[in-house]
Amino acid sequence: MPKKPSEPIKVDLAKLLRAESRLRGRQRYGVRITDHGRRGALLRASNEWDDGYRTKRKLPGTSVISIDFAVSDRDPFGPYKRFGVPWLVRGTFVEDGNDLGEILLSNARFIRPLKLGEA
Repeated sequence: MPKKPSEPIKVDLAKLLRAESRLRGRQRYGVRITDHGRRGALLRASNEWDDGYRTKRKLPGTSVISIDFAVSDRDPFGPYKRFGVPWLVRGTFVEDGNDLGEILLSNARFIRPLKLGEA
């Protein structure tokens, strides 16, 4: 039986990293942890954080975990798991973020939820 479009899937992030190299222009994949994901929905720009507190200042894109960091780190979602489910997203690369493994994507859209511990 085929999976529903919003069911979590196991994704080989190493294969995804190779696939990312074939994307056109500045398109990139990333992982966003949220409990508000919906397949195909556009993500809003993230807020800037200051010493653990969210500010009202908006970043120039959505903060996501880069696929190359997710592949290289033993527990890339560790500190973020409490915020929800990891979602695979795709958008236009804007710049590297301030945190290790963070990148900012504009016009990012949700693709699919991922299963924790299988990324």
